[in-house]
Amino acid sequence: MVATETIAVAHVVLPLPIHRTLVYTIPPNIQPKIGHLVAVPLGNHLSLGVVVAFFTMQRTSSTLALKPLLAIMLSTPLVSAIQLSFIKWIAQYYMAPVGEVLQTALPFALKDKTKFFIQTKEKISEILKEKLTEGQKKWLSIMYDIGSIKNVSFLLKENKKSLVLSDIYSWIIRGQWILTHDVQKQWAWPTVNVVHLHAQYQTEKSLKGLCQALEKYPKQLAVLLQYFQHTATKTTDYTPEKYPFLDKKYLLKTGISPASLQTLIQKNVLVQKVVKPPPPKMPTKAPEIHLTPIQAKALESLERQYEQKKKIVLLHGITGSGKTEIYITLIQKVLKKNQQVLYLVPEIALTTQLVMRLRKYFGDQLGVYHSRATAKERAIVWQGLQKKYYPVIIGVRSSIFLPFQNLGLIIVDEEHEPSYKQQHGGVRYHARDSGTVLAQKHQSLVVLGSATPAIETFHAAQKQKYGYVALQSRYGNVKLPSIFLKNVQMYHQHVPHFIFAPDTLQVLAETLSKQRQSIVFQNRRGYAPYYQCRGCGWVAHCIQCDVSLTYHHHNQTLCCHYCGFQKYVIKKCMSCGENHWLLNHFGTEKIAIELQEKFPHARIARMDLDTTRKKNAYENIVQNFSEQKIDILVGTQMVTKGFDFSHVSLVCVLDIDRVLHWPDFRAHEQCFQRIVQVSGRAGRSKEGGKVLIQTLQPQHQVLQYVLQNDYWALYRQEIVERTRYLYPPLVRLVKIITKHPQKPQALQASKDLYHVLYMQWGDAVLYPQVAVVSKLKNHYCMDIWIKWDKKSQHTTDKLILRKIIQKVQGKQSPQVVYIVDVDPV
Repeated sequence: MVATETIAVAHVVLPLPIHRTLVYTIPPNIQPKIGHLVAVPLGNHLSLGVVVAFFTMQRTSSTLALKPLLAIMLSTPLVSAIQLSFIKWIAQYYMAPVGEVLQTALPFALKDKTKFFIQTKEKISEILKEKLTEGQKKWLSIMYDIGSIKNVSFLLKENKKSLVLSDIYSWIIRGQWILTHDVQKQWAWPTVNVVHLHAQYQTEKSLKGLCQALEKYPKQLAVLLQYFQHTATKTTDYTPEKYPFLDKKYLLKTGISPASLQTLIQKNVLVQKVVKPPPPKMPTKAPEIHLTPIQAKALESLERQYEQKKKIVLLHGITGSGKTEIYITLIQKVLKKNQQVLYLVPEIALTTQLVMRLRKYFGDQLGVYHSRATAKERAIVWQGLQKKYYPVIIGVRSSIFLPFQNLGLIIVDEEHEPSYKQQHGGVRYHARDSGTVLAQKHQSLVVLGSATPAIETFHAAQKQKYGYVALQSRYGNVKLPSIFLKNVQMYHQHVPHFIFAPDTLQVLAETLSKQRQSIVFQNRRGYAPYYQCRGCGWVAHCIQCDVSLTYHHHNQTLCCHYCGFQKYVIKKCMSCGENHWLLNHFGTEKIAIELQEKFPHARIARMDLDTTRKKNAYENIVQNFSEQKIDILVGTQMVTKGFDFSHVSLVCVLDIDRVLHWPDFRAHEQCFQRIVQVSGRAGRSKEGGKVLIQTLQPQHQVLQYVLQNDYWALYRQEIVERTRYLYPPLVRLVKIITKHPQKPQALQASKDLYHVLYMQWGDAVLYPQVAVVSKLKNHYCMDIWIKWDKKSQHTTDKLILRKIIQKVQGKQSPQVVYIVDVDPV
């Protein structure tokens, strides 16, 4: 009997919108591990991917067609087995291609095909001695002509008629040609340029002689003196020399002459070296936390429930109740067990204050991870976790994908926030819900903290699926702010461009006179959301989306806040040719301008997407407000988050009726949450605070719940409504968005899918409806909603749904796009 030859193959996840892995043979001299980042052939180019499994296969005619894995691009595995398991779960639950989940998870992009380079390790003359094919000879002649390093895609593009990519596989596999990618530069651990005094000048006599010699060169002497001054406070732990190394960048920031510094290096007075920075450290003296009896009782209850197998606990603490002190105490206990902690926040803005606060306790061992960081900065945190440099991570939703090895605690602060859900493009995952699954894989505790929990979370706590701890008094017995509803109906009837009621302006003036701070909340940025012709009523609309263009006063532009389209203001009406315009309604920009006119001596700032685009803009605004360099802060929902500003005594809430009547089953819940959260920024000292809410409907039930700070009443009302009309938490929702450049085709494609879905699940599938934004980025959008019973087999249902969509899509135009959003918010 003839023995069957077996070959080793690797299953590799590539950053592609497909629901499966690709198989590659493993060359004998390459030994990949699970999680390794590898280079593989893909069509007529190369791609990066991650190894997720190994198998052996019998050598057959079909396996001979398999392409080889070419090279391991990073020496250590990029992702762990737990991460891969978690990525697969995300892909399955949110019905996303596993390659797209991988792309979302990693700290750098894998999409770019043009960044592969090859360079010859051996002299070309040596390779020419081998037996070569004609194609290989052509490769060598081109490499000889252009030098040793060249972009692979460029080579193929310039010589596509004469070259075949497979001709270089054997050289790369054997290591004669080295394959590199820009990712390796991003992954390189940072180094620091440092300087220190040369050994020959480290005696008192030699140093005195040096200083005397440099008196003729005052700039050089100034450099040396700055070096001595700052080594006392800014030295590193690199060496034990008498005059230790000093970061060169830091020395240059002191205002010395760079040329004089370089001269001292050339004279061997100062020695320059490139070193790796030391591992981050905990602070030598962290402040002590003294929990109040109420906080201590809450912490004890939380830990007891965890011991009773409640792995997820809701900490329902009102604003200003001191939840952060409980979090820090919990973190300290987890770190004593040599475990890691993930502290999730909903917005990048929140990291600013929290990082400053947490660094006092955890020093440089606190890692910060968010989308505003560069790929290099994210890669450092990723590797820092693998090296066990960062036992504590604070970050936004993407932090759940980091390579935790021994995760003991996940804190989800402000767990109710919709920002935890990826809502547009990419993988539409929810960090809070996914985090609970990640915690299960690590057997860790999850603490969900909020003053206004999501109805789904509170319901789970009431059903005892989650543990529950209440913290219903403010830290230091500080009272909640007084809340007042201001009926502004009469002003809307008589003043066309009304923003502030006279009473509101009076209270703002009183607050300024007391040198206290105010926050004004309006969840719309820009100057005016409608740019309308006064003559015929025509409104400027986006050319790509079915929305009005927002007028921005500072640069005289009309902008779409959905697709980013913008143009300069229109001088003549597109309908009647007139040049008379109404700037209807108001956004944060208009509010700030009007306040500056009313209070010319006040220091007013805005916090919205327009003012926080630049790096560190969040931090600057938050720091300036904390240091009382800003009197009035005008902002969108960014200002409603968990900031702690001790000098804020007034919060004004404008235009809340628009939130209250938004066409969404969560409108009442979100209205209550936003008002309570932004109200919680006021009165965080014993001087107390005040909240003014301008509304057209002061008697509305939700606003009455706000007045009474009655979350329970809101919850009871919401559960009754959602039970009656079948909405979460009573059912699971799935939304399927149909998109097409033409409106009739979008409608028909949506109906085609609906009819098949209805045959499978009946009345659980709702008839297609026009999306809230009916046209987005030149595509018309239709929504189909499915309401699945919570007891049904959702894994099976999702497999069936995916097959149905693939089958229906196969009969549609290639321009039809179906997007599945599981658990939409």
